[in-house]
Amino acid sequence: MEQYQAIKVFESLASGLRLDVYRLLMRAGPEGLVAGDIASALNVPPTVETLTPTFSNTLPFIRPCTP
Repeated sequence: MEQYQAIKVFESLASGLRLDVYRLLMRAGPEGLVAGDIASALNVPPTVETLTPTFSNTLPFIRPCTP
């Protein structure tokens, strides 16, 4: 893995929720999970009208972790 790719992967997993989502998706395997199932499994509301990071902001960050 090139340095730039490694930086992007580590940056993508730099929060507890992002790491939990990644682990859950790895356990699910190639068939994956839909966003609602991920949110339910992690007991996270899909969207919240606050300034704190939410599940809906988390999923785009996981993309750099895919091969």
